[in-house]
Amino acid sequence: ARAFKIGTLAPRFPTLTRLLTEISPGGSFLIDDGLTTGFLPGSVDVTATLAYQPPIDVARLVGELHRYPYGCLEQTASVEMPLLYLSDLTREWGLDSGPNGSGRAAGLRARVQDAVARILDRQRFDGGFGLWSSDSPAETWLSGYAVDFLQRARTQGYDVPDIALNRAYQYLQTLVRSGASAFSGVYPAIAYAHFVLARAGQSVPGADLGALRYFADEKGGDVGTIMGLSHLAGALALRGAVPRAERLFTEAIERSASAESAPRAYRDYGSVLRDIAAIIAIARETETMQRRTASLATELQRHYRDTLWTSTQEKVWLVLAANSLKGKDKLSITVNGEDRDSDAGPIHLAVSDQEISKGLRFTNTGDGAIWQSLDVIGVPSD
Repeated sequence: ARAFKIGTLAPRFPTLTRLLTEISPGGSFLIDDGLTTGFLPGSVDVTATLAYQPPIDVARLVGELHRYPYGCLEQTASVEMPLLYLSDLTREWGLDSGPNGSGRAAGLRARVQDAVARILDRQRFDGGFGLWSSDSPAETWLSGYAVDFLQRARTQGYDVPDIALNRAYQYLQTLVRSGASAFSGVYPAIAYAHFVLARAGQSVPGADLGALRYFADEKGGDVGTIMGLSHLAGALALRGAVPRAERLFTEAIERSASAESAPRAYRDYGSVLRDIAAIIAIARETETMQRRTASLATELQRHYRDTLWTSTQEKVWLVLAANSLKGKDKLSITVNGEDRDSDAGPIHLAVSDQEISKGLRFTNTGDGAIWQSLDVIGVPSD
């Protein structure tokens, strides 16, 4: 008799369920085999993350960006943006010097430097940036995004030539000076230009605090996108106009709360998820409304939990928001009575089948509430 090995596949694709629980001081949460009910035996993977902020699976987001196959201007900047903060991400979310845990820090640094070069290859004669090449039409909003990336890259020690940055700043200054006469569809791009110029400390006629205040007061209501309002608020904060900044950040937050069914804002690649993440990242960077943005993190996690597919923009701003929200307090928990404290940020645990069957109880022994996020991946049994 002859024996053959026949490969078999599950009749259904695995599904992902995210469970978010707030554990108050002294409170606890039990993981047991109730989590595996409704899944095929042996098909379930459970990971738990505990943090002072609603947790976001940064490692997964960075990995998905790392594997992204395309390369227009937006995609190139988005894919590499998180790698600018590799040391922070490694320390806080357990990345082993790279999104695939390979420890190839030098190779990843070379990859980011190559991305800088590819973005600069798309810089046009006027200092703006084209979608695919320097011969493409100038992309007003994406030019701000490209300069945002280049600024961050230079801050992290990458080689960004002065001449290229200065040409880019001149393009953005020209865009800002057109604000009074531009049609409203360009307003989100003008807001972004104000933000990156304020971060750079660039102040020329038409791009100074007076012009920024005028644009915010007279045109702010017509910006039309949540991220545009956030960029205006961030620019005002960086230039010292904090009360105005707080008003615009508040308006952006209120708009995000009422934008559940709003269509994506194609002018700036927006969605509710991306925009909430951007509000948090920009406000935290400019040290504005820290307490309000911390509470907004709960809404961010809710939208993230309910989103099965995320765009490159959503991924990168989720990572930037999570990095800005990382706590500085020590996590104090016990797992089945054993101390599992952490001074280095969130605690990440892969929960084994044996631990699930026996039961795993997390208890918060610290002074503040913590968040536990469970990712349950498995093949449904019916």
